[in-house]
Amino acid sequence: MRTVLLGGAGYIGSVLTGALAEAGHDVVVVDDFIYATDGVGRPMPSASVIRADFRDERVLRSVLPGADAVVHLGGLVGEPACAVNETLTVELNFAAPVLAGEVARDLGVPRYVFFSTCSVYGRQEGLVTEDTLPNPLSSYAWTKLNAERRLAELLRGRAGLAVLRLATVFGLSPRMRLDSVVNSMSARAAALGEIPLRGGSAWRPLVYVGDVAACVRRILEGAVVIALDDPLVLNVGDDAHNHTIAGIAETVVARVPGSRIRSEDSVTDHRDYRVSFARVAGLLPGACRTGIDAGIDEIAASVRAGRFADPAALEFDNLRGLRAALAESRTSVLATDEMKRLCGDYEDLRARARYDESAAAAYWGEERLGGAAFGDVAAEDAAVLCKDKPTAISAGYAAWEADCLERLLPDLAGSRVIDLGCGVGRLLPGLAARSKRVTGVDFAPGMLDRARRRIAGHQNADVLQGTLAEIPFPRGSADVVVCLGVFEHVTDAYRTRALAEIARVLRPGGQFLLELNNVESVLLRDAPADNPHRLGAQLPNGYLCELVRPEAVLTAAERLGLRPVDIAANPFFSAARHAAAGVPSMPEVFEHAAALDRGLGHVPCLRVLADQLIVRFVKR
Repeated sequence: MRTVLLGGAGYIGSVLTGALAEAGHDVVVVDDFIYATDGVGRPMPSASVIRADFRDERVLRSVLPGADAVVHLGGLVGEPACAVNETLTVELNFAAPVLAGEVARDLGVPRYVFFSTCSVYGRQEGLVTEDTLPNPLSSYAWTKLNAERRLAELLRGRAGLAVLRLATVFGLSPRMRLDSVVNSMSARAAALGEIPLRGGSAWRPLVYVGDVAACVRRILEGAVVIALDDPLVLNVGDDAHNHTIAGIAETVVARVPGSRIRSEDSVTDHRDYRVSFARVAGLLPGACRTGIDAGIDEIAASVRAGRFADPAALEFDNLRGLRAALAESRTSVLATDEMKRLCGDYEDLRARARYDESAAAAYWGEERLGGAAFGDVAAEDAAVLCKDKPTAISAGYAAWEADCLERLLPDLAGSRVIDLGCGVGRLLPGLAARSKRVTGVDFAPGMLDRARRRIAGHQNADVLQGTLAEIPFPRGSADVVVCLGVFEHVTDAYRTRALAEIARVLRPGGQFLLELNNVESVLLRDAPADNPHRLGAQLPNGYLCELVRPEAVLTAAERLGLRPVDIAANPFFSAARHAAAGVPSMPEVFEHAAALDRGLGHVPCLRVLADQLIVRFVKR
């Protein structure tokens, strides 16, 4: 098969090129050899090599016709290198693979393999799987994660996409790196007899470079079926090769006689995660078995044999090599129209992911409530629900909401309930009357002050300051979590973090009630003036509002073990809001809507008639 490797002359690519050529592939390598300090780069006799920039659309359109697969390996690796030039990082790690995806889609290339990283998980508790919500902590992780997501959108239904989230790679390569953790420690131990150690307790998953190449070859040759409608996401490594940084250092010292560890206090890398590789082990039996002992031995032997005349040379260090390449104009920001377009897309994605909690808290607790007298329940509810609309609309909506609570959660006796995003506390008295204990959680002090006043007569109710992303309760401590009127006011990334937190605090069998507005609502589409700020980006005053795609949230919740079991749908809320002020039949409108809810929510094709959904989940 004809396989195009974009960035195929790099640390992993040069090993993969040999493995594919040996297996009979017609290999085409596109690489601009930015780390080749001699200006030439190593010869690659087993492949057709095109020295070119894979950010250039003309290059891609010249090499991809007739390809059976494209593998995108190129880019900047590691946060230190990615921090050198943010625009260059976005071009290489996001824009370039997305552009290649667009061209591959246009030319009908049937298979695309994208090299991502386990760094997308950031800092996590417990063992992470491919279904764990990412927690990227750096531009390196963000660019890779957003490229994954955009490629999935581009190629859905058109090509099989495999996303390989690599563990930290080690081992010998024709284009050697001596700056990753195992390689660096092994080379330093052999050359200098000393290993500096920082942040020894943090966990890292590791994988041998030859094993990565073998996995890619097996995927390309059809060992795994890749559906066209959903990418195959694989953590690439082995469960036995999760190590602490200190454990790696101790293993190196044990295998390299005469070496020792030198502890240092400074820690700049806050990643800490252990990864499950069960999926790749099941799909590709025997994959990624090579342990770090073999890598340590071969690197130490090569250093002592003089294979690397100077292990500290620029060519073996991505960070220093990149700086030299920039200084010598061997690479630079390309800034073509296509790169500018895609970099703009990336900035839009990042803007949507950022969420300023303090600005939002000030908006909701102060500006939004401006003009509502303290303790004026109707004015407070109108301010947070339907600001600047007739109060009858807020009252009608609250009636529909209360009806849903009664129907979807009929028995709360003995339950420990959390009202997440409780705001001014409008639900707390009713929940307190029906449950053993209810706690409202919100991040806006101005709202919590008003909520405290509402629960003054309820001994089994209290409020705490907290956020959707950090709920101030221990694991498995809640029977019920209610979250109404909140998800449209935070970013998509924040919503996914919130779902993980909700799953954490709920006990098995616990219930979760979530309200979602509906981007697919025909009523909202027909009323574009409903809210001009439904942009999905936070405004300067801290306000954010966007229409949510319910199916995406339901899918994310399912992956976290939150199973949807009931859905109520409100088909008339939008129509009522856009009716003339003071509609006299408002109570009747909402009474009729409540009656229709009982069947409408269970028919997915009819949900386009609703602009509000309330979903009941049960935790598995």
